[in-house]
Amino acid sequence: LTNGQVAVWFHEEEVLEGGTRFDNLDVFLWSFVRYRAVRAGKLDRSAVAADFLALGQDGALKPELGLLSRMK
Repeated sequence: LTNGQVAVWFHEEEVLEGGTRFDNLDVFLWSFVRYRAVRAGKLDRSAVAADFLALGQDGALKPELGLLSRMK
């Protein structure tokens, strides 16, 4: 986005998907690398959950859509 945020674009309706925003690319990449590490079994979810909560990013915390909920 022009303000530096990162979000998912829902192309069928040409809108930003609600609850998918991250403050900037650095925060998104930090989150996604940890998400993938948990999914690959390299990190425990418990090792990153507090950091995700502290960052307070929609794209990580939204129930059923955020990265944190998808790590289960």
